[in-house]
This record gives sequence, structure tokens and C-alpha cells, in this order.
Amino acid sequence: MAPVTQADPIAIPRPGDVRYRGRRLLVFYLDLYGMPFFDQGRTFAAARTFVSTRMSAADLVALMVFEGRGARLRLDFTDDRAALLGAIGQMEIEAGEREGPLGVTWDPGGGAFGGDDEAFNLFTADRQLAALLTAVAGFAPLPEVKTLIYFGSGLRANGAE
Repeated sequence: MAPVTQADPIAIPRPGDVRYRGRRLLVFYLDLYGMPFFDQGRTFAAARTFVSTRMSAADLVALMVFEGRGARLRLDFTDDRAALLGAIGQMEIEAGEREGPLGVTWDPGGGAFGGDDEAFNLFTADRQLAALLTAVAGFAPLPEVKTLIYFGSGLRANGAE
């Protein structure tokens, strides 16, 4: 299986850098591929609620998104609530603009798997899992404990279900 690309990899601290020491590193991974409209609303509302009311001073949150083409880092680890809320709001606007007539987001063409993406779309679960694996591997070099929080509508067994 071809690797899923990850644009904008996480910034790995140099030896001696203590910016993550004693912090709780949270990654919000939003799997928006094929997510129905109402699930999107709940996803973005839950992310906003956590940032607004549950995020502590020890938390650093990064935002990643999967939209059918691969995992993308949207915002590196930060404790800036305004920046997080702004990025979540922007992702919600972009998801609404991609909304298809049936209330499901769509992949507008070829992606990380080359020109024959249409054939690979039959295996959306494989694609989603490959992107998730790529995302997790991107955080592996950080010596601290990381928590990935998956926001999604589940994995489909095949492209028809």
C-alpha cells in the first residue's frame, strides 16, 4: 500500500528544548472523509467545547484532519485557545463548502494514491487507516506521552456501505 502523505509535519524539538516538558499533548484527529453533515456539526461542537471549557493550562493541542487525500496537520501544538477555535471554525467552513448534495463530503479527485484513486476509493477503510497510521508515526519522535483523539463517523467495510 502506498503511504499517505502528511503535509506540514509536526515540529520536532531539538535536544534540550523543554517546551513540551510537563505538558499534556493532545492531537485532535478529525476524519471528515464521508462524514455526514450532522456528525460534522457534533464533531466541531465537541472540539470547540473542549477547547473552551475543558482545556487546562497544562494542555497543548494539535489539529489534524483527514479529508480523503491524507492526514494534514492544520495546527501544531499550542495552548492558544483563540488560535485553536479559529482553526476549528475555518475547518468547519471548509467542510461546509465541500458538502455534497446528499449531505456527505466528497473527495474531488486524485489524492495520495495516484491517478487510479477511483479504484482505491472502494477501500476507504484502508485509506483511512493508512492515514491514521501516518499521523501517529509523525508524532512518534516526540519523547512525551501523546493522546490522539479520533473524531469520525466510523470506518466503512467497503466503498458501497
